[in-house]
Amino acid sequence: MAKRFFSPIRIVDDTINGEPFVPGLTEVPILRNALAYTECAVRHIFTHGDHAVVVMDVVEGECRGEVHPLTIAASPWECGG
Repeated sequence: MAKRFFSPIRIVDDTINGEPFVPGLTEVPILRNALAYTECAVRHIFTHGDHAVVVMDVVEGECRGEVHPLTIAASPWECGG
């Protein structure tokens, strides 16, 4: 699923890059096939130079199965930055 989001975003009907979604509590897209999601509301953005810290409140979330974090080390990709 992650690989689908390494290209420009394309929304067609109820899919983003081929992944089906539904609108969340705050109308953001929630991927139907994701094992978990967290939906947040932005409360404040602190900026300093070219950096920002965003403070958010979790308003909704769900864990739909056993979840393991996706890391670059465990993927076939390399970080170019």
